[in-house]
Order: sequence, then C-alpha cells, then structure tokens
Amino acid sequence: MSEFISIARVLIGVVILAGAAASDVRTRRVSDKFWIVMGSVGLGILGFEMLYTGQLDFMAGAPYEFGHFLILPAIAIMFFDVFWKRGSIFEGGNKALVASIYTVALICILGMLWLEGFGLDTLGLVMIPVMILVAHIFYQLNVLAGGADAKAMMAVAILLPFYPIVESLPLISYAGLDVQAYSIGFPFVFLVLMNAAIINVIFAPLVNPFRNLKNRDFGGLMFLGYRLDLDDVPNRQVWPMEVVRDGEIVVVLFPRKSGIKNVDDIGKEIAALRAAGVNRIWVQPKYPFILAMFFGLLFSFVVGNPMMLLF
Repeated sequence: MSEFISIARVLIGVVILAGAAASDVRTRRVSDKFWIVMGSVGLGILGFEMLYTGQLDFMAGAPYEFGHFLILPAIAIMFFDVFWKRGSIFEGGNKALVASIYTVALICILGMLWLEGFGLDTLGLVMIPVMILVAHIFYQLNVLAGGADAKAMMAVAILLPFYPIVESLPLISYAGLDVQAYSIGFPFVFLVLMNAAIINVIFAPLVNPFRNLKNRDFGGLMFLGYRLDLDDVPNRQVWPMEVVRDGEIVVVLFPRKSGIKNVDDIGKEIAALRAAGVNRIWVQPKYPFILAMFFGLLFSFVVGNPMMLLF
C-alpha cells in the first residue's frame, strides 16, 4: 500500500504540473485551479492514508493516532487562505480575521504535538504547514519570483510530504540515511526545487546559443539571450537586455534587478529605445519555472538527490 500511495502521489503531481507547465510556457500565467486541485487531492490522500491504511507512509508501520488528524485543518487553513481575494497572510485585508484564522491553525498544530509528542511522525506532519509558510517567505524575498511558483511549492509540499520511495527508485539511493529524519531536515519539496533550479541553470541557457547560431547572431550575450526586433518585444515573453540610461544605450545582464519588473516597465524601456533610434535589441527569455518544477519532480523521483554523490 505504501508504494502504491507513493506512485499515485507522483503520477498526480506529474499530470497536474504538466498541465500547469503547458499554460506557463504559452502565456506565463497559471490558473489557481491547478494548485487548488493538487493541494486538495494531496490533503485527501493524506487523510486516506491515516484513516484507512492505519499508518503514515514514512512511519515504518507505526499506527496513527487521533491527534494526528489535527494537522489536516491546520494545513487546509494555511493553504486555502492563499486563494482568498483579500490576499495572503502577508497582504492587506482584515487583520483581525487573518489573526483569528491562523490562531486556529496554530492551536491545531500545538494540539497535535501536545497529544502525540515530538516524535518523527508529528514532526514530519508539522513540516507540511512549515513548508507552506516557507513558500510565503520565499515569495516575499523574491526567491520564488512568481505567485504561481510559490503556490506550486505549497501544493507539492501537501501532495508529496514524504519521500516517494519505491523498489529500485530513486537511482541515487538513500541507503545509510534515516529517511524519516531526512524528510524533516530536507523535505522532498526542497529537493524538487533544488533540482528544478539546477535544470534551469544548466539546460535553459543552452537553447539560446543554438537559436543565435541559426540566426547568425554572434556576440557576448548569445548565451544569455537572443536578438529580437523592437516591435516584436511586447508580443514575446522576454526581458529587454538593452536599455537607455542617461541618454546612452547600455546592456543589463539581469533585467529584473535593473528595475524592469513588469509589462509597464518593459513598455517604457521600448519607448525609450525607439526614441533613440534602435530597431533590434538583445532580449532574455522569461524562463517558465513551473516547467522546470515538472522536470524537477520527475528527476527527484527517478534519480533522487545528485548532491548525495558528493557524500
């Protein structure tokens, strides 16, 4: 039953992330429906696992107790709060209402710990709302640049709260490690994000040189972006790498860190470039991180943690 649940979790995550990634590639927008479905299904699987199998996937056969169920409303409160129109815990709205909602979630978490103690079972469950909170923090610190990326992290943390280990997988074995403790110190969603970032850093930029070689556009920026007619920039998912500053055209390697944050900023930069007589510029693609998370999930399940090879 344990392996079946692990495989089911991974398959559901792969299917939903595939749909979200397709939307991200086409429009750079992802509907909240993807994350609401993933989080809801993940919460249901967790409840099913506790109620009908009599044990949690990572508890090595230890039976669940009544107190474990208190984590379910805490997770639901913290996750579904993100999708309210009033905003999340870090954004506007009725402060008293927000405080009341999160007080209930905190009481549920503390109640579980009081009833069941601070064992690996309870700490493993507590990591789910902790990861939801960490996703909030990552978004506020711009570690996760888009709201969809943060919501995806929350949903994956709920759907895959424990390491999905089946026969012969992952290829990089966790032999010699206490996987229960490992899942608390380094939750599976962290592994997915780490592998997604590695995939983005290594493979995404490889597309640019081939595009530039095909178009015979050579230069120092050919690994970071490609050239595009100025009139086409608003219709593409790109950041301008050439901008006007103090009357001169300069190159910026990291457009978002140079003050270009949104579509309006891009429009202003285009207007300034057009006024300066520029017709064609270097641009940087907006890499869809949800697509990287899709491959990151597959890689994490099949291959595992490549950092383990260093140890």
